[in-house]
Formats: sequence, structure tokens, C-alpha cells
Amino acid sequence: MPNAPQYLVLWLDELGWVLPGGMGAMPLTAAELHAWASLTGRHLQAWEVGALLSASRSYLAAVTEASLTPPDEQPMPKVTATGRERWVAQLNAAAGKT
Repeated sequence: MPNAPQYLVLWLDELGWVLPGGMGAMPLTAAELHAWASLTGRHLQAWEVGALLSASRSYLAAVTEASLTPPDEQPMPKVTATGRERWVAQLNAAAGKT
């Protein structure tokens, strides 16, 4: 993933890209990030929080857009190259690497 802050992608892999919700998957929340950061001893910068939340929303939108079945009735698909490019662009933009 060229130019992307690779550690943010690793954090998303550790966190999980989305959360389970009552009506299907939902994006990560600031509260979830705060709890994770606190438990792991990480101190996130504001732009990192924004980038992680944005990537989670983008991932869920891509999954929902690509699916004909509701998100709660299907397993989470693998990350596609197109989806990854979108997340990398968002992470780069948040990091000021446009």
C-alpha cells in the first residue's frame, strides 16, 4: 500500500474494520477507538482517529454497495484492490499525503 501509513491499516486489522450491530455491521465509533487505545496504551492523534473512522465508514460503504444481500446476512468479504485503493487515498488525505 504505497504512501499509506501502514500502521493505521495494521491497527484496523487489529481493531476490526467494522463493529457488529443489531441490524448488521456498523462503522467503528470514537468510543470504540478510545477504549482500544486506552487498553493497548496507544495515544492517537486527532488525524489518526479521523482517518480510522473514515476508513471504517468507507469499508462498510464498499461492502454494502457491492452486496445484493443485507450486510447482516452475509460474511464480511475480503478487501478488494479497488476498496484498498479508496482506503489508502483516504488515509493519505488524512495524513496530508495527497
